[in-house]
Amino acid sequence: SSVENKIKTTTHADFQQVTSIVATGSAYAAIRADGSVVTWGNSLEGGDSSSVASEIDGDTDVHDVVQVYATTSAFAALRKDGSVITWGDANNGGTSTDIASSINGGTDVTAIYSTNNAFAALRSDGSVITWGDGNSGGNSTTVSSDLDGTINVSKIFATTSAFAALREDGKVVTWGYNSYGGNNTGVSALIDGTLDGNCISASQTLSDLNFTLNGDLISSSTATFTNAQRVSITSTGDDSARTFTVTGTDKDGSELIATITGANAGTASSSEFFKTVTAISVDSAPAGSVSAGVVDKTVTTIVATDKAFSALRADGSVVTWGDASGGGDSSSVSNNLILSDSNTVKVSQLYSSSAAFSAIKSDGSVVTWGDNDRGGSSTSVDFSSVTVKGMSGASSGIEATVKSFSQNSSGNDVMIPNKSIDFTNSAGSSAGSITCDASGNLDLSSLDEGGYTAGYTLSKTGSDYQITEQTLKMSDIQLMLNIYVGKVTPTSDQIVASNFNGDDKISMSDIQLALNTLVGKVDASVVLRDSNAASCTYDANTTSVTNSSNQFTVEAGTDLPLKAYFLGDLDGGYADQIA
Repeated sequence: SSVENKIKTTTHADFQQVTSIVATGSAYAAIRADGSVVTWGNSLEGGDSSSVASEIDGDTDVHDVVQVYATTSAFAALRKDGSVITWGDANNGGTSTDIASSINGGTDVTAIYSTNNAFAALRSDGSVITWGDGNSGGNSTTVSSDLDGTINVSKIFATTSAFAALREDGKVVTWGYNSYGGNNTGVSALIDGTLDGNCISASQTLSDLNFTLNGDLISSSTATFTNAQRVSITSTGDDSARTFTVTGTDKDGSELIATITGANAGTASSSEFFKTVTAISVDSAPAGSVSAGVVDKTVTTIVATDKAFSALRADGSVVTWGDASGGGDSSSVSNNLILSDSNTVKVSQLYSSSAAFSAIKSDGSVVTWGDNDRGGSSTSVDFSSVTVKGMSGASSGIEATVKSFSQNSSGNDVMIPNKSIDFTNSAGSSAGSITCDASGNLDLSSLDEGGYTAGYTLSKTGSDYQITEQTLKMSDIQLMLNIYVGKVTPTSDQIVASNFNGDDKISMSDIQLALNTLVGKVDASVVLRDSNAASCTYDANTTSVTNSSNQFTVEAGTDLPLKAYFLGDLDGGYADQIA
């Protein structure tokens, strides 16, 4: 068949290598190396793409498909020019006619997310466009003003029938099926981004020794919190010799007065938890402007089960909503998830199964809730004798990005877009491939925690080799030779780019591999390295390299900024070739 010729019969003229495959409930879509897409399976659920065949055939470079996304019965293809093409079940996202002008590449779409029956596209201006089944998140009109890019949306999360968008200001916006997380009304005050450093008093220079309570949460001269909070005082000057007095009530409504020793151009916080704040004063005039709020409550990441969301806030507390049986009700363990006088240990990592959540706290203890049969109960497990560092399953807090180690000729950082990156675990086994989105972001939720190396190749033929020819020059080879013999002291980045063999030496073998890459005898290689890794050094007398390992650690709760090194490219020219 024509499909077999295109993806299976390597000797056929129509064959192209397949780089990734995506599925609906009963159909497949394969992205090929030339940027085209081949589909098969149930024609009603995306297996028939004939109506859009000319839009996903890879004939024009800017229209190459870089990623395909799926609901249960429709596909959405993100193209190189930032436009989106859809097909499959019209009711579940296969038709995007109503919002076509918003996803045509006029403003680039950078990533697409899906529930079972709807899509949400995140655009480069921070706005969100939705389509598909309205009850499953395809209709976001009720929250459109929160998703219009006035404040950028940074990431979107999904249950089977609802979306949750995390904005740069730490606010969470939800829509879709109410019971499965589309309605966060019960907890909105805890995840709306208003609990911040100036929610009690905006920045001010005191005319006397009393704060004006004028923050976002002030009503009738009082700040009232849904849950009791620690109060913070932020100073622009040195207030370390000053004492601030906070007056209000505790969680039980009793009067509470606490003192805070000021900070030197920083933030100081109370050890007591306030339910309300009615006054703040200081014993002598502050050195500069001051503001008052709470310990940072902005949401940093979200994890989802099939029917509920769980948000991890910057202060280490957790807020949940959605279907109670799917983990949306954490009231039975709230004393371990919400910081208070009796709970001062933060949650550092969140994980989910299909219907339960688990949290690892900073002391290594574990809290679980949700469907007992899906991991919501851990009463049979004794965690007391060990410190838990990580778990398998969908995890929180891994924000991974990939960019070129060097800036381009215009002096700008360059992210690596739409590349399929191969991962190898610390045991040397393949951990699969993950494709960067158009903004260079990597979703590492499919990886277990641990050590990995990663990279990708550029073919020694075709358009890939044209990039190699523009990137790798004889001047790079000469510089490698001069480094090898000790004529030049290399930078850490140059050492990484010279180390083709990935060992603890720079050798003539590395230089020979660079030459072979230059003349097209072998594929070019790009390796990834943690941007925070210790710098490499080179000793020309022994040809040895320190800190040569490119292995990095995937750990929930820890951001992972990665640098890409085109091996042999010592002057960073690859940054100008990245499209």
